[in-house]
Amino acid sequence: MAQNSPEHQPQEQPPVEEEKEDRRKRARRIIAAIRARVNLACSRIDQISGYADEIQDIVDDIRQFVDDERLGGQLPADVRAQLLAAADKYREAHDHVDRFADACKDLREALDLADKVLAPSGLSSMYLRAGVGVIAVAATVAFLMWWNPIGGNENGDPTAPPTGVPTSTTVAIGGIVSFAAAPEVVFARGDPDCTVLSWDVQDAESVSLDGQPVQHSSSEELCPEVTTEWVLDAVFVDGTEDSSTTSVEVVEATLPVEIAAVEVLRPTEDTTGMGFNTGYDGFDTDRGMWFKDVGMLGSAVDADGNELERVSYTWTTDQTDLQEALVGEGAQVTARLYSRSCEGGALHTITLTAATGDGQEETDERQVYIGQIC
Repeated sequence: MAQNSPEHQPQEQPPVEEEKEDRRKRARRIIAAIRARVNLACSRIDQISGYADEIQDIVDDIRQFVDDERLGGQLPADVRAQLLAAADKYREAHDHVDRFADACKDLREALDLADKVLAPSGLSSMYLRAGVGVIAVAATVAFLMWWNPIGGNENGDPTAPPTGVPTSTTVAIGGIVSFAAAPEVVFARGDPDCTVLSWDVQDAESVSLDGQPVQHSSSEELCPEVTTEWVLDAVFVDGTEDSSTTSVEVVEATLPVEIAAVEVLRPTEDTTGMGFNTGYDGFDTDRGMWFKDVGMLGSAVDADGNELERVSYTWTTDQTDLQEALVGEGAQVTARLYSRSCEGGALHTITLTAATGDGQEETDERQVYIGQIC
């Protein structure tokens, strides 16, 4: 019997299904690694993205300082211009932070969707349910698998990790990817400091934080009064379970807070009659009175001149026949001051009271005239 020629020898078929499974697992590992890094980066962004009002107040303070000839006018013109340019850049940078926070949410959702598409039960049903959105994500995943089809790097080494994906963040499919608190040490001085818990769990049927159901990947701000440990439990699609713990140490502050001085920094001086920037901002038809919105800034310092943080501030006016005494709370406020007379105006004596949790109080006053020639 004639033997088969080499070109007619039976060819060994590649394990197509195994290859597809390897590619799917590699893609999910890449997604999980990226997801862990996104969670870490976005948890830090989440902590600072809520300070839009404070950022704008800081910029307004810088502009008012520079525009005040008696204060900022002491600086050379080029220094004042540099201050204003830096303040605008500061505000614009925070605008980007807000946009980045929105992008974090979208990116997390897209990564979750991509992982569900690649899950064993999701390859067929997810296409039917999610339509065009899944196709777009699947196209991205397909590109990842084309770029690195079965693992390895671009040099063809199948045992090496993909270039650009750190091995330290690559995780096994199905598990608690990350669970951490930042910061890990907070101080108890009056109101407790806060920490942000963040976690990421892949392929779970259910996830709970200290026994309470939570999302599979999320973050939460907590303000413990004592040293606290949290437990994250997960039950996975294959019936296995896993748990992880993290803790935050609460350190009692040993140094007492002493108020050495309180000062009204803005308005910068008393105004007792018609003068710069005393005109009304509008007329309140409900009250039947004129008003002006006045920016106020106060500070409390210790004996060394350091500004104190654990202090509450209240601002009051003596014109209680025109309005309620309390006009604002906090180191920086915008107070609406009223006057019944367009011609005569009104002189408000504003009192700033700084107080600590143990009952210490110090005050400072500023006279603010509002009025205009109608």
